[in-house]
Amino acid sequence: MRCFVQPGWVAYISASLLFLSQASFASNLVDTDKLSPQTRAIPFMRKAVEIGSASNSFELKPSTTVVYLDPAEQAIAQVLVEDIRSKTGLTLATAQRADCPSDAICLIVQSRTGPPPTGINVDGYLLNIDNGVKIQAPHANGAFNATRTLLQLLQDQNGHFKAPSMQIRDWPTVRERILTLDVARQFYPLEDLKNLIRQMAYYKMNYFHIHFTDAQAFRLNSPRYPGLAPSVESYSRDDIKELEAFARKYHVSIIPEIDLPGHATALGNYYARSYGAQGKTINFTCPSMASYTIGGVIYPRWTIDVTKPEAVAFVKQVVGEFAPWFEGKYFHIGGDEYPNQQLMSQCGQLVNACLDPQGRIRPACQGRPDQPAMVPGGLFVDFMNDMNRFVRGLGKTTRIWTGWDAVSLNAKYSMSPRDPDRDIVIDSWLLNDPQLLVNKGFHVANHAYTMTYLTPGFAQEEWDFPPPENYLLNSWQPNVFSRTDNHKLDPDEEKFLGASFNIWNDGMTDKPTDYVLTLAARPLALIANAAWTGGKTQSMGLDQFVAIMEKTGPAPASITQRPPQVTTWQAPVGFNGYAPLGQSVSDIPVPWSATFCIKRNQGANDATQFLLNSSLTSLNIFRDGERQVFGMTTGTANGSTPDTPVGRFSFPYDVADGWQAVTLIGTPSGTSLWDSHGKIQASNLNVMSLPVAQIGKPTHPLQHGIRYLRWVNRALSPAGIAEASLPCGQ
Repeated sequence: MRCFVQPGWVAYISASLLFLSQASFASNLVDTDKLSPQTRAIPFMRKAVEIGSASNSFELKPSTTVVYLDPAEQAIAQVLVEDIRSKTGLTLATAQRADCPSDAICLIVQSRTGPPPTGINVDGYLLNIDNGVKIQAPHANGAFNATRTLLQLLQDQNGHFKAPSMQIRDWPTVRERILTLDVARQFYPLEDLKNLIRQMAYYKMNYFHIHFTDAQAFRLNSPRYPGLAPSVESYSRDDIKELEAFARKYHVSIIPEIDLPGHATALGNYYARSYGAQGKTINFTCPSMASYTIGGVIYPRWTIDVTKPEAVAFVKQVVGEFAPWFEGKYFHIGGDEYPNQQLMSQCGQLVNACLDPQGRIRPACQGRPDQPAMVPGGLFVDFMNDMNRFVRGLGKTTRIWTGWDAVSLNAKYSMSPRDPDRDIVIDSWLLNDPQLLVNKGFHVANHAYTMTYLTPGFAQEEWDFPPPENYLLNSWQPNVFSRTDNHKLDPDEEKFLGASFNIWNDGMTDKPTDYVLTLAARPLALIANAAWTGGKTQSMGLDQFVAIMEKTGPAPASITQRPPQVTTWQAPVGFNGYAPLGQSVSDIPVPWSATFCIKRNQGANDATQFLLNSSLTSLNIFRDGERQVFGMTTGTANGSTPDTPVGRFSFPYDVADGWQAVTLIGTPSGTSLWDSHGKIQASNLNVMSLPVAQIGKPTHPLQHGIRYLRWVNRALSPAGIAEASLPCGQ
């Protein structure tokens, strides 16, 4: 038997080696919501059937070999071997062979050996798990996705890693399954970005949209523009080269964004530092356009002066410098949130640019019948079309946000009488009717902010923090762009590209990145699941979905464990109910455990007692009739605080009249309360950080007794809770 394939081998492979032929595949595949949770992966497989009992399930062994039939699959095999080693500790061999041993893991891309399987697209696959594992896909992307399913199905059973015997036919509903991350407002180290790529790939997401620039910072660092990016918290060309190689390895394509012409304060500040002494600027100077207010913050130099040739030439130079750093086909130029029609009309620079030498309104600014005679927003669309031609000249396809046509965001009128070029891809976030965009000829992706945004500390509406998880699990479909206006596309619409989960850091500029990433874990899984499956109702409780997340775990090698840190506080003599804790961070992201000795004060009269709190969250004691119960709140919408929270939950567990030790534990799956014996008393699915800025508040000191407090950045086991019990006394 030949062990290595020679040139021209395809013509000589016997029919028996095409091991997943359509005829041999089970005909009784069912929707996987009919399967047990133990045979589920995230995202849920589209069609599958269990074909055997646990006794004949596939067991991973040190002797198991990962076989690839074509050299093109070697990289996929190698990533699988690395991930298996991270998950199980086993180091498997790889081999290129023309046959598939019955106990091996075999990869084959069908397009290289004959017609691809019917009914699945380039990201889909067939997967047969029995005594061995056999993967067949029409494209390398699909073969890689199959390996992600296999990794999730492999479970530790008393030291043996096994996967259930199954046949799976799986494919995504949408082409683009996107994660959008704002690194401009909050810098994410390269290792964080790699961890996200691992997790995206684990959930079969394939596009990573990185928002590199905004008012707060420009994160791409080139020696051509010294000082444009921060010297430390930025990405060099070598960093991007490393990131691109890592993304390619995990079949993820990066979409870089330089946001223009709004959100350009960092660019404007750099230009002013470089050329301001010469009286030069690239921003509008008229009062109505000189700044922009968002989230209560006024940003100067927000908008590039699109009427000034030298300003347009400069931003083209910047885009021309950075676009070649990236391998993918897309380049995003922003295009949202510049001043509205009313402010534009008050700007002499714009008004003058809208008039020709005879004082007539130029075509770009001529309003439609339902608009004023002059709509200066057309100049911004002309700018985007000019930038589109430039970007396409660099070999990229341009993407922009909706916004030019916005009648929301306080725009008195539609912001432009004309549209961008039809070869620009539209990322729709403003709940626009996508059908109108498709009818005009645009390709569209769904970034609807009321469903797909995570903006902790800066939520626009209550449901933004967190995203509406039950709705995402059981109701949302990626082709639905608005929960209330019935704005949606036909799921089979050719111009509908996909959907994104969007992480924005407007309110997180001073928080550790893992604070945001732990909050993002569950909505990332939910939106990835909907984008792959089509999001049809699963009739599943969120607790069941969380249980599947726990079973499948995070992507192999994706966890960066923080060093253990234990902090203990003891109440001083005469403690008056308020104490700043003097920590370098105000919130501890999950996982965490907090144990405290507390005693009820019968005279406490505040409806809400602040046990621990920060600007984002608080650990409380609520009055509930005659009871005093533990709870937590989060206050994040439009600058609200835990006094006026967005989210609030309580545990049905009373503060005792005598001293008691109570432990709260926060994990990515929720928050739980335990007694001093390591016995759980209450739990819920809310994922919260632990506030450690202060005990009590200056205006609301804690009225209950407290002696000790200890917290650790780990989730204690029941035995660990009992061992760590504090000396509460009587």
